Formats: sequence, structure tokens, C-alpha cells
Amino acid sequence: MLWAVIAIVVVVGISPNVAAATESGNSSSASKPKGHPEVFKRRWSYSKHLAAIKKWAAEEAKSWPQTYLADLRGLKDRLGGDLKGLRDVHREIKRFENNLDLPDHALAHGCASLLGLQRKAKQQPQGIELTKNRKVYVLVKKYISVLRALRHNFRKNKNLEGFKAAEAEIKRVIGTTDAVAAKKAVDKHGLRDPEPDQPAGKPKPIGEPQSARPPEQPPADEENWPSFLKASVPTYKGRSGGAWAKSGAIGGDLSIAGQFAGKPPSFKCIVTNAKGQVALEAAIKQGKTNYGLRSVAPGIYSLKVVAAGYQTLVVDDLEIKKQHELCLDLHFVKK
Repeated sequence: MLWAVIAIVVVVGISPNVAAATESGNSSSASKPKGHPEVFKRRWSYSKHLAAIKKWAAEEAKSWPQTYLADLRGLKDRLGGDLKGLRDVHREIKRFENNLDLPDHALAHGCASLLGLQRKAKQQPQGIELTKNRKVYVLVKKYISVLRALRHNFRKNKNLEGFKAAEAEIKRVIGTTDAVAAKKAVDKHGLRDPEPDQPAGKPKPIGEPQSARPPEQPPADEENWPSFLKASVPTYKGRSGGAWAKSGAIGGDLSIAGQFAGKPPSFKCIVTNAKGQVALEAAIKQGKTNYGLRSVAPGIYSLKVVAAGYQTLVVDDLEIKKQHELCLDLHFVKK
């Protein structure tokens, strides 16, 4: 099964030089890639798995008409003395061999057995496309996880070039046509068909930040978590003035929700650099609606937020830029 192919994104000893060309289906026009070689090794592996999914879908799209014709011939053998049914099936075989399509007006409502086969076959192209998109979705998620782990290692080793290359590749793959189409399909239909009388589950969107690290693995059902914190997707705002010329900042809005929510609690922010050294600590008083950590030197940092009664929040790989404020809203969920 193809699921075995995409179960793990494996990096093998294959040159990454043709990753971009392979992903677009044109390996003959490969050129030496720009960027970090470790990132392109992963991209090459991802491209091979993506090509395998597309090949499977193309083969399935070619094979389903022959499967349908075989089913029709099998039905013809089973109908025996049902002359009207035999005529309907014979007519459908001839029609489909000439057109290879199933428009609504061709459905044989007078023969239940034939109508069942027609409806099943009519769903095949959409089903193949949906299955392809589900597999691409899973592949993209796994690839992004690999890239995030690589990005984290680059940060730990103070490799800014590699960190930026991994970050750029994450953004690139999320925006590709394949990933966008897969996300759209899975958002609508779920990762698998629903059980009878159950709605299709809506999965976590591709690319949703996974930087929040609770100290222990929480239950799958978020409603059963103890009180916890969430961080927004980081964004930047340009700043100017003397104090911003050589430094940046981290800040954002504070909010709280949940039963007996009250006001945002007091909490402590601890900013550590790539060496694990504490660069800045700040205590935020209860009831504040925003916070700000100023005069932070440019670089890659982790932010740790500690609040009594809440799971500790750690957000990694935050890049501070001079003349910019990194906006990171914090949301407290009180249980």
C-alpha cells in the first residue's frame, strides 16, 4: 500500500540537486539548488514521495473504467433470464466503451443492480482525488515535522543560515499547489470517511504552529486539559527611533477564557538565547491586557511563560530583528 511509502520521510543518499525539478515533474532541467544542503536532502526525499502519490493517483484514474466494465460484464452473467436487465447492461457497456463517462442522464433507474454499479463507478474519480489529497496532506505534515526538527537543531548549533533555509522551506511547501489543495480537501472531508452517523473530523491545519510545549503530554481532548496557555502565530511590526536602532522586542496582547476566567493572571517571562543562557526576565502583574519585553538584541530565542496554576508554555525559534517588534499574543485558558 502507498501508505507504507509515506509512513516516514526518510533521507537517503540521493543528491538533492534535482529536488525542485522533480517536484514540478521536470528532472531534466535540474540545476544546483541554492540554500542549505541539509534542507535540500529532505526536500528531495519529500519530492520522491510526492511523485509516488501522484503516480498512484494517475494509475487509479486509468484503471477504474476497466474495473467498471468488468463489473458490468459480471452483472450481465448474473442476470440470467432478466431480458430487460440484460438489454440495459448491454446498452450501458456499449455506451461506456464509446464515451468513458457517466453523465446523470445515463443512469439506469429501471434496473437497481445496474444503477448501483453506475453510482459506485461515478464516485471513483472524486474518490481517487480525495484519497490522493489525504495522502498528500499526511506527507506534507510529516515533512514539516522533519523540517521543524532540523530548524531546531540549526538553532541549537547557532547555524543561522541553516535555520533560515529550513524556515523558508517550511513556508514554501505550505504554499505549494499540492499542499493548498490537500488542505482544502481535508478541511472539507476530513482525513478519513466518517463512521455511520458521525460527522467528518476536521484536522489540524497544515502549518499550524507547534511551538507550544507543555511539560507533560496532555490528553487528546483539549476540553479535559488543565489550565493552559496558547500563543498566537508570531508576526512583526516595524519600529523606528533611537532605542530600536540596534535592538528589537517581544510583546503582545493578553486574554483569558474559560470557567471563572476573571483577569489575566500574573506571570513570568524568561527569554533564553541559542546557548540556553537567560537573556531577559520580566514579571507581568495580574490584570494586564498586554505585555512587552524591550531592548532584546537581534538573534534566535526561546520564550518561556510561567504562570501559577497553568501549564508552562515554551515557544522556540523566535527571531528578534532590530527595528521590529515580534508580536506574540498570549491566551490563558482557565479550567
